[in-house]
Amino acid sequence: MHPDTLVLDKDGSYRSESYSSYYSRTTSGVIGESNPDQRLNRKEYVLGVSAGSNTKAYAMRNLVDESIVNDSLGVIPMVVYYKSNSSTALAYERLVDGQEVTFLKVDLTDGPLTRLMDQETPTIWQAFTGRAIEGLFKGTILTRMTPHHAFWFGWTDYYPGTELF
Repeated sequence: MHPDTLVLDKDGSYRSESYSSYYSRTTSGVIGESNPDQRLNRKEYVLGVSAGSNTKAYAMRNLVDESIVNDSLGVIPMVVYYKSNSSTALAYERLVDGQEVTFLKVDLTDGPLTRLMDQETPTIWQAFTGRAIEGLFKGTILTRMTPHHAFWFGWTDYYPGTELF
């Protein structure tokens, strides 16, 4: 989307992952965890979504197999999109002009961008931006939910009792 982006390269010092040992340890880090939740491993990486008093977490490893998840958060219908080669996970509301739509992944690409299609109209949407680019809703932008990428222990410390997908 931004081919002219400038990247800071500190003389090649970004060639290795400086946190790889932290990711591989089972401990929860410097602060620790205040709300142990055994439903997932404490270092499981999740996409957490919250709206009002409703919260839900999606284990990233589950999204690898299911890159499009039509779901809901409380009364809000939403779709979760995951792209494994960039570890990108996003969530959008599935209400468009008051109509609930269901998304499917389509095998069309717009350069590096994946496209989605809603099966009701069928409008084509850019998954990364949530913008309709063809069809009935062309020009409409989906309402983005606020996603949080976190370790399970961190998410459950802030949102104890969260729903788990």
